Amino acid sequence: MNARNTLRLSTVIASVLFTIGYCVVLVVPGAGDNHKEEDFTRFYGSDGKMLLAFLMGITLVAGALALVWFFNEVRSKLADDTLSHVGYTAAVIGASAAAIGGAILLAPIGVQQNSDSAFVGVAIAYTFDQAGLGVMLLVGMSSLALATALFSLTAGRARLLPSWAAWVGIVIAVVMLGSYIWLPGLLFPVWVLAFGMLLRSEPLAA
Repeated sequence: MNARNTLRLSTVIASVLFTIGYCVVLVVPGAGDNHKEEDFTRFYGSDGKMLLAFLMGITLVAGALALVWFFNEVRSKLADDTLSHVGYTAAVIGASAAAIGGAILLAPIGVQQNSDSAFVGVAIAYTFDQAGLGVMLLVGMSSLALATALFSLTAGRARLLPSWAAWVGIVIAVVMLGSYIWLPGLLFPVWVLAFGMLLRSEPLAA
């Protein structure tokens, strides 16, 4: 498989897996708008719902690993300079934080599934959900926003990306800084898909 096809493969895998995993926030009560006591009762009383959340959490970890692969492929096509180094470091931090945040978010499920103890309770589950969400969004998505901006800028300067696409990437990065709420983060896998497909091996004509 040539380098171009490897990049495209990492692009598709990373964007799809991360999107699915990121949506775990919609499933686990306390992370989204479903934070009433009956929401917790229904969720932790359903093996099916907990299994779905667990599988989405595993998908989020796989998506984070795929993101590191994607950014490594991207970095190999760009100049070995400070911007690309900082961008790659931010990407690794962001992907790791997203995976760690997801693990914290799902911790009460592990307790519920793997012990004979009673449910940890709504207050504790909600605390874990909010802590996991905070790590995922405030650390993970803001670091990925920085990576998005730096790689868009670097690729645009090298004319490996159309100028309009580079500017769109920077705008998306700014919007992603609003990821203290969940929704803006969905722009990130869209950027990954577009960036990976549009990135060229040779500079565009001046």
